[in-house]
Amino acid sequence: MIAIIPAKKYSSRLKNKNLKLLNGKPLIYYTIKAALKSKYITKVLVSTDSKKIAKISQKMGAEVPFIRPKKLTKSNTTLAEVCVHALEFLQKSEKKKINSILALQPTSPLRTYKDIDKAIKIFKRNRVEFLTSFTKTKPSEWLYHHCKNKIFKKIIKSSGADNSQNLKQTLILNGAIYIYKTKSLYKKKINKNLISGIIMPNNRSVDIDYLEDFNYAEYLLRKI
Repeated sequence: MIAIIPAKKYSSRLKNKNLKLLNGKPLIYYTIKAALKSKYITKVLVSTDSKKIAKISQKMGAEVPFIRPKKLTKSNTTLAEVCVHALEFLQKSEKKKINSILALQPTSPLRTYKDIDKAIKIFKRNRVEFLTSFTKTKPSEWLYHHCKNKIFKKIIKSSGADNSQNLKQTLILNGAIYIYKTKSLYKKKINKNLISGIIMPNNRSVDIDYLEDFNYAEYLLRKI
């Protein structure tokens, strides 16, 4: 399995996020370290538009065979587009077909190699097109939209009592792990019947977008 780690130079919400020191090490270090420790990953590739990120990633043991083109660094660039670019580069340079790839975002530093290996095992066993990671969240019946004039509207109507004990457990994407059959990367929509996943605990599911997330991740790392 090939792991692709997307790491842009600029971040609109947290400046220089991927190289920001988390517990004394660059944020991207934790994802590279976990990927290299996986027993199923054969290549760890960082896709970046930054020569500085590239240099640091290589020192950590990752491969950076190209600098990502500017057209794939826009705010609306999708993870799938980044993966397709890396996939096509590898297939051309190595002259072989790649059937599946794993994407690991640096913004999930608490994800472990054990989480990765568990996900890969499930992906291979279930023969699905796509696998991702989730964590438990509050019931969907508790979710609201904030409308105009300070009005809040419920997203999902509940059929009975809103006590959490009486509602189904709901899950939310945590952004830590994405595994694709390569053919699915080219589809506009993935067959929902061919999706699998793993559930990760909340304390390993921090997804860093803001400084508060970063500080919380640092707090959790210091407790390990």
